[in-house]
Amino acid sequence: MSGFIKREYDYAIRICAFVANPKKSDLTSISTISKNLFISRPFVAKKVYQLIQKQILKTTQGKERTVSLLVNPTELSIYDILKAMGLSGFLNKYLNIPGFCPLEKFYKIYNFLRKQKKSLINTFEAKKIKDLAFTK
Repeated sequence: MSGFIKREYDYAIRICAFVANPKKSDLTSISTISKNLFISRPFVAKKVYQLIQKQILKTTQGKERTVSLLVNPTELSIYDILKAMGLSGFLNKYLNIPGFCPLEKFYKIYNFLRKQKKSLINTFEAKKIKDLAFTK
């Protein structure tokens, strides 16, 4: 069974949480992130690039690029990161298409899943990256 939250989504959240450390006074390099999170440097670089494209992270130029949050960690939600990484088909892709199932008014599982989807999204939206920031 594949995971609900893909490894790449988990790593993107970890990278943002590491960069959001409130005790750091300087920017963090991709190598430092890789070493501390036990993620290969190329994979970190790929995720950082994706998060830059979605305007969540920013980097400096140079041989050892440094990374910081572009979004305030008190405003950046886990859901923002998941969406930036491509999460779209929460639970069941057909829950996103109103009227897809002609039985949806009577289909108890459909309504249950729709409520669970809404609950999960609300939970992920409420949890901010500052709450998950690494402390060491």
